[in-house]
Amino acid sequence: MRALGIDFGLRRVGLALSDPEMIIASPLKTIEWDDYDSLVREISELIIEKEVGTVVIGKPLHLSGQISEMAEKAQQLGASLLQMNSHVKIIEMDERLSSKEAERALQTAGVKTGHNKAAVDTIAASLILQTYLD
Repeated sequence: MRALGIDFGLRRVGLALSDPEMIIASPLKTIEWDDYDSLVREISELIIEKEVGTVVIGKPLHLSGQISEMAEKAQQLGASLLQMNSHVKIIEMDERLSSKEAERALQTAGVKTGHNKAAVDTIAASLILQTYLD
């Protein structure tokens, strides 16, 4: 079984996938979305196709630790995915500053992040997933 990492956003969702031994997270893809039901279906199809047993969703808390509006939306996504995939374990991970860490990692590698938000999203999903795997 594999684990799927999700960096949830209102326009884009970054996805990362673990290896079958659940040791290493790798960027998978970014989904640009405007229809919530279609987003849930597409992720559910990936869960089946990639034989995912655990879904790790980044939960963006405020720096104070308070639940943000985005954290509530991420929780809703987790509930929707569980409803369609009852065999999957849903884990919520604190993802404060994961996008900033992803931007720094890409910049260190010489990648410009201004027009490459999809790369930032998949790297952020990888960081969220790798934190869980570690």
